Amino acid sequence: HASDGVAIAKNYLKVLKNPQFLLLSLSVGLAFGGLSLYIGSAANFVMEILHLPETAFGWLFVPLISGMVIGSAWGGKRADKIKPARMVWIGFALMAAAGVVNVGYNAMFVAEVPWAVLPLMVYTFGLAVAMPAIQVGALGLFPDNRGLASSMLAFIQMMSFALVSGLLAPVLFGSAFKLACGVLAGMAGSLVCWRLSRRVG
Repeated sequence: HASDGVAIAKNYLKVLKNPQFLLLSLSVGLAFGGLSLYIGSAANFVMEILHLPETAFGWLFVPLISGMVIGSAWGGKRADKIKPARMVWIGFALMAAAGVVNVGYNAMFVAEVPWAVLPLMVYTFGLAVAMPAIQVGALGLFPDNRGLASSMLAFIQMMSFALVSGLLAPVLFGSAFKLACGVLAGMAGSLVCWRLSRRVG
């Protein structure tokens, strides 16, 4: 029915007009941008920068995925003992440390395994620790429209992923140092958005 469509459109607008929701969604999207930067640059990173064969993509994806899985498990076990805001700070601290180490390593050394990928594992661990609390906070803004808010959050996250992979990765993928700087910049932007969301909330 047309009336149903109008009601849904109004609900979407209500979600999109909420600055706190938009900031939290951008925080998630920017943090995941670092991950998507390496995924979008995977072929170049593995074969041109690390000089590994086409059968060695595991050197990139195993650390990325392992960090996410271990971080999710760790965060899940401690979710009832650590307050959400503290969990976010722990995650961002790990992501920042990994980002700084990654930039420093690539500024001083020629990228090689395992040192070029270990910071990425720590980054995705921190990502998995921080992001669930931010996502829950975003969805909690709309208790009567959680499903709609969830779809909007996923849309913003996937758009960030697509834009980083399609536009930013081709500009940076020729240099391990530039990729590392891109991840750190995304993390910094994510942290700023999260902090701003707490001020407008």
